[in-house]
Amino acid sequence: MRPIRFAMAFPLVVLAAAFSGACSDPVPLIPRGAWSLTFESSTAQCDVSAHPAAVGTVAAKGELDLKADGSDEADVSCEVKASGGGFDVSGKVRFKGQYLSLKIPELRKDATSDEPSVGEVEFVTGKTVEIYRGDCNFYFVEDQLVDAGNVWGTFQCSEVLAGESSCGVQVGYFAFENCIGTSTDEEES
Repeated sequence: MRPIRFAMAFPLVVLAAAFSGACSDPVPLIPRGAWSLTFESSTAQCDVSAHPAAVGTVAAKGELDLKADGSDEADVSCEVKASGGGFDVSGKVRFKGQYLSLKIPELRKDATSDEPSVGEVEFVTGKTVEIYRGDCNFYFVEDQLVDAGNVWGTFQCSEVLAGESSCGVQVGYFAFENCIGTSTDEEES
């Protein structure tokens, strides 16, 4: 009678062991992001009036309020990985008709407004309607930083274009966390 009990119990032991390993898997990180900018219409070629725009809360300093991917229909993705002498940073936040995407091939930890890193930005605000694009200067002020999987920084764009419309970004801020490139993400690879 004992061999029969063992034969019936063995599949249950195997099944329990298989599921116990699943419980120890790390929970996938959910990317979070926010951005804000002051749109500038300093030229006659700019078809849109100056205005602020934001998704979430991010500034030069202070508390951050980042949108989580999938929360309240927010679409957030980001990657912050070591590259050369800095970090390869890309991020996107789309929320309720507003959108910002950035790509910085080498964001240095010591980037300043006098010696910035250069990257690309494209965005749509509630007032721009069209997508504006341009090369921008990226740097850090106050407690802002970049590290594997996380970034909080400042940017300025002397010119952003949408068709014939030429405008600028007086100042903008961005923050992403839980991005591809975090130490836990790299450990899984």
